[in-house]
Amino acid sequence: MPHQFSVNFSDPRSDGIKACDWRWPENKPVWAMSSRGETETRWYVDGPLTEEGRKELLKRVGLESVADQLPLETIATMSPAQLAYIGNANGQVQSSPVSDRIGDHCSAELVAA
Repeated sequence: MPHQFSVNFSDPRSDGIKACDWRWPENKPVWAMSSRGETETRWYVDGPLTEEGRKELLKRVGLESVADQLPLETIATMSPAQLAYIGNANGQVQSSPVSDRIGDHCSAELVAA
């Protein structure tokens, strides 16, 4: 099974946690959103990548400065490895981002489509 990759961030509106997750529904890799309450252990799938999620992904890989060139539709199907490559190629990232997923703290460079 391919590595999974998650980028977690706080949700100030609900005191919970949100995540952008690299997933393979129907064997088509895409970013999806999930969430859980701060005291919960169960994650809930919230649907496709959102604009908020896009911004968090770009922040994690150091691509905030070129965010206007990477719209939601483009980011939604870019693997963590592709995002890390762009960040590294632009001198934006010093090292490859690491997944926040418990038990699978792999580097973005290892997670391709």
